Amino acid sequence: MKNLHDCCVLVWIVYLLGQFIAAEVYSSTSQIKDELERLRQDNTVSLLRQLLDSQERRLASMKRFVQSIDQLEGDMKDPEFNVHHPLDAYRFFKNHSVVYNDSVTNLLNELKTHEEEQDEITKLARKLTAFHKDDLIGAIQGFIRIQDVYGLETQDLADGNVRGLHRRKMTALECQDMMIVAFHSDLVDLALEWLEVALQRIEAGDDTITYTKILCKAAAVAFNVKYELTAAMLYEYVLERNPRSRYHRQKMKYYQGYNTQDVVRYPLPHEGFPKACQMTMENKNHIRREHVCMYLDNGHPLLRYQPAKVEVLSQDPYISVYHDCFNLEFLTKLIELVKPQINRSMVGRVGDEHTAHFRTSKGLFLEFSDPLLRFYKYVEALTMLRQESFEKFQVANYGIGGHYETHRDFFDFDEKDHKMNNRIATFMIYLTDVEEGGATAFSELDVSVAPEAGKAVFLV
Repeated sequence: MKNLHDCCVLVWIVYLLGQFIAAEVYSSTSQIKDELERLRQDNTVSLLRQLLDSQERRLASMKRFVQSIDQLEGDMKDPEFNVHHPLDAYRFFKNHSVVYNDSVTNLLNELKTHEEEQDEITKLARKLTAFHKDDLIGAIQGFIRIQDVYGLETQDLADGNVRGLHRRKMTALECQDMMIVAFHSDLVDLALEWLEVALQRIEAGDDTITYTKILCKAAAVAFNVKYELTAAMLYEYVLERNPRSRYHRQKMKYYQGYNTQDVVRYPLPHEGFPKACQMTMENKNHIRREHVCMYLDNGHPLLRYQPAKVEVLSQDPYISVYHDCFNLEFLTKLIELVKPQINRSMVGRVGDEHTAHFRTSKGLFLEFSDPLLRFYKYVEALTMLRQESFEKFQVANYGIGGHYETHRDFFDFDEKDHKMNNRIATFMIYLTDVEEGGATAFSELDVSVAPEAGKAVFLV
């Protein structure tokens, strides 16, 4: 058997800010908040509006100068105009010297300013930034994941009600976005629920999309993910509305007579995962009868005068929670240290890292030398494991519906070529509180831990 210092301890530090234009943003709540604040302070749109208002006034002014010149030309073409008449002669020279020159000069000046403002408008327009489409898709996937995992009602969500937090009702077009991702996530019943709500919205007067268009889209998506019968059923409603359409009759034959291509579907979470998460949502303070709570000092000097408050959730495998371990000052410093540096969390072996849909978060590995992490000795005291066995501390921040699907932290024993020693334990710290969700779920044990700032979880 290996000595403990020859093994590895995976140490995680997790912070969730509430439930996240550089690269991807949706997978980090912290970066979403930063982008929101940036956009709130950005006055680019306001400056554009001012310049466009100025352009409108300038165009109106140029119109008046052109009309003035046109009027001068009209006077000259008057049949009664006679240069032998002293008054006509006077007006001819005045109009085509002072008045004409003034009008032309003012027109040219306005044109020059107009062009300068156009250049400024172009520069400002180029400063306007938009999120990548991947962020939109990621946000919708997170939304659907939250609904599926926590069993939220489609009608409530469409009405803007997320567990008592109310927002503006969703439009039929927004419901279509949810429907599409639900189909691709293999959640057909959920997809049809979103479609039904969208159709109800349309019947009630919502004009963001038409009845036929959304049914055509629903059928196309269902067909592409190999639900041919569902696609044909949906298209029957299209034909009912458009019985004389040759195009729709041909499309129905296509759905009924051809096979679909292979598609990638987003896998569903472990069957015990939603149950464990929902239990935490329903009662964050739930204590199972077999829980053991105690004060623990491990015979270590650092804990002698302030023993750790420990709650043992499971003996085999061993899972315990350390309450009120780390103070707010330390947590805040750590968050501020890592926020500018986090990047999308990767999976895979060293040298073959890549992003994955089953792990949507951003993170950072912290160096041992960082002065903020002098609490290593404290973690040693809590776990009775030597610092030499620790991996680098990893900080993770989850975004909209962010998650890491059920997994094991240790490496498979079959991987003979793995160059690292295997992991024997994980120590995880929560850096912030959350309003809802965010639990660490042990799906096979029906156990979950709700995040709380300063709380730590230790599993072996």
